[in-house]
Amino acid sequence: MRCNDDVQYPTMWLRIPIIATLVLGGCSDTELNLNLSSCDEMAQKYVECVAPTADKYTLKLRCEKYPVDFESLESCGVEPTCPAFQICLNEYREHADPQRREKRVQQYVNARDLAESEGRFMSARESCRLLAMDPDPGANESAKCAGLPSRAFDALRAKLRLLRDLPRSRFGHLSLCDEIDIWAEMVSPSAKTEADLLCREAELSIETFELVQEVKKRTKTGDLRIPPHCNAVANALLTLDTEWAKRLHPVVLEECFVNLGGKVLQRRKPRTCPVEVRRAIAAAARHGEQVVGPLAALLKEARTDCKK
Repeated sequence: MRCNDDVQYPTMWLRIPIIATLVLGGCSDTELNLNLSSCDEMAQKYVECVAPTADKYTLKLRCEKYPVDFESLESCGVEPTCPAFQICLNEYREHADPQRREKRVQQYVNARDLAESEGRFMSARESCRLLAMDPDPGANESAKCAGLPSRAFDALRAKLRLLRDLPRSRFGHLSLCDEIDIWAEMVSPSAKTEADLLCREAELSIETFELVQEVKKRTKTGDLRIPPHCNAVANALLTLDTEWAKRLHPVVLEECFVNLGGKVLQRRKPRTCPVEVRRAIAAAARHGEQVVGPLAALLKEARTDCKK
């Protein structure tokens, strides 16, 4: 794996030492054998990891001609991984310019704060990861990064609740659920449970919203057929058994079985028992008094005729 192919080579080697070039780039997390005990090995590893288009022979000659420029690179070569190698190079670089480290840390802090303020919590997490690589990012900044999962979870939970209570898009909750799941696992098991329930509520909210709209349209236009998924949504809300689901369950029963089912029973011709009437009777028996109460007289007549 290459560490960085974006730096321009090899002309800069005329005046800038190799350490400056490597520090400007960044290594991946791939473990590399960076045991640079000679200019030959240094040139070989540099071409393999950093600049495949560089002239290995020219690098070797410059290493031999300007050994001071390559001293820190060879010292850092004993580090076993790229992150450790990068930290080592940073320490050498900052020894020459102490303000450079402070500037880099502040850049990470600013990037994190901006990303969090815009709701880009995964970007803020990446800034915190980079900040944690610094030997001493500061107690306040470390604490703020440690609190990021809880803040991200709270913000995403608020967005999901709003989406649940004001459903508009069938898929609007999916990306939020994917992200809140990541943060909830970092916070606590109870947060994970809460996130799972909230995402299920958001999904059911869309299904319920679409169902109610369909039932109202059928009631208004005289399309007296009870949608088969009325029972499925009602049962799902009953099974979920959250406070939100308990508030929405009666709404589904009223729209599907009292309003639309009531019209089905009202328009039944005497001494007949069509399929939709039988469905209305079965729904009343399944969902109990919330449906039976408002339709008691109509149900009594329909049951009498359906028994004949």
